[in-house]
Amino acid sequence: QAPDASAKNPHVPQALSHIIRKMMDSQVDDRYQRPEDLMRDLLPLAAALGVPSRTGLWAELPPPRFSWAEHRGWILVLSLLAAFVVLASLPPKEAEPLPSNSAKPLVLQSSVAIQATEAPPPGTDIHQTPRTTSVMSERDITPIDAGLNRDSASAAVTASPSSGFLIGTRIGGSVLSKPSAGLLASDSTSNSTAAIRSPLPSDKPSLPQQAAAESQFWVMTPGMDGISGVSKAYPTLEAACLEAPDNSTIELRFDGESTIQRPIRIEGKSLRLRAQVGHRPVLRFDAPGPVGLPVTSQMISVINGGIEVFDLDIVFRVPRGRSVNRWSVFSLEYAKQVTLQGVSVTLDNVLKQQPGTLFELRIPSGTLMERMMPDGVMHGPVQIQISDSVFRGEADGFRLTEANDAQIEISHSAWAISGTLLAIDTRNSVQMATSVEPPPCQLHLDHITAVLEGGLISVEAGAAGIAPTVDVRCENSILSLLTPSRSMVTLTGPIEMEEWIQRLGWIGTSNYLDVVGPWCEISAVGSLNTPNRKFNASDWRRQWKSSGNTAIDSNVFESLETWKKPIFHGIESKAFHLFSEPNVYKAPEAADGRNAGVDWNLPRVPSRLPSLDPAASRGKEG
Repeated sequence: QAPDASAKNPHVPQALSHIIRKMMDSQVDDRYQRPEDLMRDLLPLAAALGVPSRTGLWAELPPPRFSWAEHRGWILVLSLLAAFVVLASLPPKEAEPLPSNSAKPLVLQSSVAIQATEAPPPGTDIHQTPRTTSVMSERDITPIDAGLNRDSASAAVTASPSSGFLIGTRIGGSVLSKPSAGLLASDSTSNSTAAIRSPLPSDKPSLPQQAAAESQFWVMTPGMDGISGVSKAYPTLEAACLEAPDNSTIELRFDGESTIQRPIRIEGKSLRLRAQVGHRPVLRFDAPGPVGLPVTSQMISVINGGIEVFDLDIVFRVPRGRSVNRWSVFSLEYAKQVTLQGVSVTLDNVLKQQPGTLFELRIPSGTLMERMMPDGVMHGPVQIQISDSVFRGEADGFRLTEANDAQIEISHSAWAISGTLLAIDTRNSVQMATSVEPPPCQLHLDHITAVLEGGLISVEAGAAGIAPTVDVRCENSILSLLTPSRSMVTLTGPIEMEEWIQRLGWIGTSNYLDVVGPWCEISAVGSLNTPNRKFNASDWRRQWKSSGNTAIDSNVFESLETWKKPIFHGIESKAFHLFSEPNVYKAPEAADGRNAGVDWNLPRVPSRLPSLDPAASRGKEG
């Protein structure tokens, strides 16, 4: 037997190892006999791992030839069923007449409790009183307008699972017709009619919870004039993103928490997610799937497209018993434009069994030649613009696994994360030649309040010595490092010391930095000049010629107790507020006259964040 790949490499899913072993089975009959069989096993695994697939390449294959031997079990069952239907269709015995004091036919009314009925058996007088089977309350039938066509004598007899009625059953001398859309209509012996209609965006009907949930995500497609267009409701964000055309808007028309959402995928198009005016929705994501099997670890994937998010909250709590390499809220593969404004993002990863990232910039697996080309030659830069937002959780802020061409601009936003704000790891990067300069990564921070446990920037290069230049412009910001042993900037890899220094560009103005340990640490491991070097505040200013960088003490915030042993996914906005007392301490001032860091008076900055159940986190820790 072929060896178990997952036993030799824990990163290989067991499902994939099973497929490989079946392909390599020593018995020919036990292997996959047709390519379609292999594809049917590979596609669910690919979807779980987030690997893009094109099912159209094999879905049009001709169906397999019919085999009587293969389907003999089903043929026997269908034969027995056909015989049963023939026997059941024989004329039954004539029904006995009912006594003259039979109950009057029931009348369907929406204001009183009513009873559902069963369809009469074949041959029974259709005018006899139906048998009572269940009782419904008034909330099960909603009043609706008049206008339904009463010509329903030929309506099919099918069950309505939501109400218990049998569509097509005669009730009170009339036949309950099958609605084409919307809710079940009421009926009466006075031959009054009722209309069934789907709710419009401006309507506020008294809908059941299920109907209301189906109208939470509205895809709004602009017309030719850019204004008029069509709108359509979907029950889940996944369904809305799948059907929404390029450049359309998905409006979230609800307040508070949504139902648990599955990971979404935006590929080859740009979409806009926004809250309806006057609403503050909370999107909660989950990674569904059986324990032990691969799951999708990226909640919002953007591939060769773009996304804009406005005025809503995003929450993802890492599930237990799942094995992934890394969890991420936003996964960007050749994304073009990413914009967030008035948004909060929470990643609850308190156990830290697997690492997490709020924004992961990835290079998808492609041809070897494409991967060897310098990043940015075949695709443009990733532009990320964030403003008036709050981010928290046990994760890194941004993580680049290749030398991506990234332009990140953040203004008036707060960060409370256990990792590093910008982590670049190119140890597995593949490029055509080390002489080809990788594209730079640009980071612009303005009025940022960041409390970090892992540092501001971390760059780690592999044996090939591939690492991008990191150009930073930091203004009017407060950066506080909670771990004294960590440096604000860490550069590691087989690159000469002077070259590492050149790869960090810094322009700083009016920043307040709470850094107890080194401001910068360079570990030129494997280079000719191996000694490490640490830069303190004075070395930093002299080397990078920054201005206005003032070291501050750790008492800058009002909520001191919060930051001693912080639970990052539970940090509240008030924990970022600055401590300022007359004649005692003056809050850091920015170059524009306002306080440094986030201006919490801005209307779109989230002042209230989604509260996570502390008991759930304690249960996870237990």
